[in-house]
Amino acid sequence: MAATSIPDTHFASLAELERGYWWFVARVAWARRLVAEWQPRQSGALTYADLGCGTGGFARSLDESFSF
Repeated sequence: MAATSIPDTHFASLAELERGYWWFVARVAWARRLVAEWQPRQSGALTYADLGCGTGGFARSLDESFSF
């Protein structure tokens, strides 16, 4: 079976959902709270990997808050 790419229109609609749909917004807010509690106990630079699917909005949102 040949791999297919996601059409640009679908990718754009996913990115729009990541910016405003309650599930994505709440998930980022939850992750920010966890990282904010955890970060002060760490020494050195923070690193982060987002292994999943989507347009990268989750990782981008966390990076805006914590500069990974």
